[in-house]
Amino acid sequence: MEENEEETALEAFQILNEGEYEFEKYKRILEENSYCIGKDKLFKVGKTTLSPISNFIIVIDEQINYNNGKDIITDYRVHGIIIADYKKLPQIRISKQELENFSFILNSKWKLDAIIMAGTNKKDMLREVTQLISKDEVINRDIYTHTGFQNIDDELIYLYHNGYIGNRCEEIEVDLSADKLQQYSFTEKKFDLQEALMTSFSIIDLADVKITIPLLATTYLAPLTTILQEEDINADYILWLEGSTGTRKSSITALLLSHFGKFSRNSFPCSFRDTLNSIEKKAFILKDSLNVIDDFNPETMGNKKLDIAEKLFGMYGDRAGRDRMSQDGKTLKSPYIARGLCVITGESFPNVAQSRLARAVIVNVKRDSIDLKLLSKLQNNREQLAYCMKKYIEWIISNEMNIREYARRKMEELQETTQNNGIHGRTNEAVGVMQIGFSLFLGFLQDCGVIDKLQSNEFEKLCYETLSLIAERQTEEVDEENPVTMFVSAIEQLYLTGKIYLKDYNDWDKTEYSNSVYVGMVDNSLDEFGAYYFFPDIIYTQIVKFYREQGIKFPFSKSALWKYLDNEGYLYRTPKSQRRTVRRKMPDSEDDIVVIPVLQEKMKQIYLKPRYYND
Repeated sequence: MEENEEETALEAFQILNEGEYEFEKYKRILEENSYCIGKDKLFKVGKTTLSPISNFIIVIDEQINYNNGKDIITDYRVHGIIIADYKKLPQIRISKQELENFSFILNSKWKLDAIIMAGTNKKDMLREVTQLISKDEVINRDIYTHTGFQNIDDELIYLYHNGYIGNRCEEIEVDLSADKLQQYSFTEKKFDLQEALMTSFSIIDLADVKITIPLLATTYLAPLTTILQEEDINADYILWLEGSTGTRKSSITALLLSHFGKFSRNSFPCSFRDTLNSIEKKAFILKDSLNVIDDFNPETMGNKKLDIAEKLFGMYGDRAGRDRMSQDGKTLKSPYIARGLCVITGESFPNVAQSRLARAVIVNVKRDSIDLKLLSKLQNNREQLAYCMKKYIEWIISNEMNIREYARRKMEELQETTQNNGIHGRTNEAVGVMQIGFSLFLGFLQDCGVIDKLQSNEFEKLCYETLSLIAERQTEEVDEENPVTMFVSAIEQLYLTGKIYLKDYNDWDKTEYSNSVYVGMVDNSLDEFGAYYFFPDIIYTQIVKFYREQGIKFPFSKSALWKYLDNEGYLYRTPKSQRRTVRRKMPDSEDDIVVIPVLQEKMKQIYLKPRYYND
């Protein structure tokens, strides 16, 4: 016999003995439960008969529980054994559902070797046998499939792909590959900490501080998202980097994201080409981390992409998700709620409702904003950024209770300071929590000896002043998007350009004018103030058309517009009906018409004269 043939024969003998040993163990278990293994088949033992089930048995090697913080999805690694010759079928991976119904038998690795006998309930019997012979020896693995802080056995740890940060002795498995987020993995290299921190802190010099302070604040705030949320301090905003193509906004954002793993401007976790479901799931998985959605460009996108942009404000600004129907069609599955922070880059900001605008902090990047030499240096040392964040998270774990107390106290101080500053409430909240993120980063730098107390105070003051300016500018933009402001502005410009005209309700002129739309009447006899009687459908159509011609979508429905006008005191309500729209008789006619009366006093910034003649 050749040497190779002897080795093959020896291996076969060893496998046979191993198989026989396994079967002896399985036989004892099954005989206690009314099953038996024959010469080439598995049987169910009846009172007087043996009912054949299959020519193989299944052994579960591993039960793997994937935990994303909301759902636990269980998979199994199994192998089969052909009874006649103890032949092992290759290990395969199956789902819980596949194990329940045994639909995995006809797989490519096993070919047609595994055969279940015809008859009812044979699969159920085989499933029972599989559980009986596997339950005492199956390896149970728990794998986390999300990033961020997790309290395990009263120990706070931070999860990332293939690893965790913390002092826990037992190994913890983390796998983000199923959702294609395996780039969220901190470096294993070691650097000089002070040098690495100076690299990260030098981002403040990359551009004007109105750009870099919000970027750094958001980056170092991200790991604290859920910790602060537990203290009722909510980082409910989107950082929107706005700038034309070529401004390097994607390159800057890639540097921010490099604090959390291996990223470049071509490898962001999300884009506007993704489905809303995909983005929503990733927003949930990226707990206490930073998500980036790159390159919002409305000119190359359809309505679905614009819809995604608007829903992102609800996702991160309201921490709201969408309920989903379960597969049984009877129950609702809880939604995926965003658990980290988000940066979006785009050539422009979408035209959205005022409430949505207040959920963003907009940073404008111009073509000459960025120090390209420093940018290149930072890109060459991007791995140091991940090392910084890793050490920062270790610092958070060591100082958790102090951080919680500091954040509560700081937020109370900021709320008291900004209580009557005229800034939109949501904008105040956003810049307030950004201030906390930046202050904690400064505290970390100070503890590591990178800056001293005096420098820390100076940078904290600079941060406060910078974020206050951003908040003021943001409030001005929010006011410009106010529906009342948009309403008045549109009417003024439409009137001055001769595109609309009104008639005097008390001095009726039946003349119609070409190239101009008749939108209502002026009544100077109404109480102490006069009123404009606008035809609701006509004036609303003209406003929508006016903004559409400028490439802007008017973001309010007709009823919502009347509601805003009413809340701001623009509408006249009759004492009896208290309706927003009223009916007025047309002059020289028995007919009446629905109009919306807008008080002249509230629109005194413009004066709409009734038209008597054709200019």
